[in-house]
Amino acid sequence: MTDDNRTVEEIVTAQWNHLLGTGTGTGTGTGTGPVLIHPDTVRAAHAQGRLRALFPAISHGTLFFSTTTELPHTRVGGTVYRLRGGTFLAMGAPGGGRIAETRAPEEAFALVAEALPADIAPVTRGSARAVPRTAPDASPATTP
Repeated sequence: MTDDNRTVEEIVTAQWNHLLGTGTGTGTGTGTGPVLIHPDTVRAAHAQGRLRALFPAISHGTLFFSTTTELPHTRVGGTVYRLRGGTFLAMGAPGGGRIAETRAPEEAFALVAEALPADIAPVTRGSARAVPRTAPDASPATTP
């Protein structure tokens, strides 16, 4: 699938719709492949307007957010981990540490959204290699 004819907003919306509809991280829009993330997790993140404005991506079964649309991504903000006991751990931006443990993913993603810097860069087309870092907590994702 090529992104050449779509706006950045259309690319971000398409990625969210893909993850909401399939729970797969292939980016192909085909709905094939293994489920990589629980659909409730994606819905909880999508409910947060500030997170919904970012490009969502999955790595190792964890949803993270980017200000770039291609690999390697420019990771920004925190993420949420589903713990074995049924609770959720909200973590800050890479290197930012633990925010809180919650009983619901909605609570955890609300905390992640609140922790985003006010001056976060808008999503841009391209990869972390092509786009200069502008946000203080932005870091290239460790996934290829």
